[in-house]
Amino acid sequence: MGSGNLTMGDGTSNSYNNLNAIGNGSGTLVNEQTLQGTGTIENLTSFTNSGTIDANTPIGSNNLQLYISRLPFTNTGTVEATNGGVLVLGNIAVTNTGGTISAAGTGSYVNTVG
Repeated sequence: MGSGNLTMGDGTSNSYNNLNAIGNGSGTLVNEQTLQGTGTIENLTSFTNSGTIDANTPIGSNNLQLYISRLPFTNTGTVEATNGGVLVLGNIAVTNTGGTISAAGTGSYVNTVG
């Protein structure tokens, strides 16, 4: 197992540069490291996190968010919004056993939809 980060988006307020998406209706994503930034993770067979998922790009005037949607999601790690970031858990079944889902810092929040 290696180490490293996956950063979605480019960290700017340009919404077109932050429309990154993971998922196409099938496949499994297992995160054991750090996944951060802004974009969409959706339409997977399953998504498992034992590392860190951090919505750490400030929402800004273009409403930048990290959106996790339409998949079964298992979390045993850390899922968070920091640095003014927004994490949206939309239309999702979450199993959060031994994990943490939180928001920290001014303007950061986690929103559950559906």
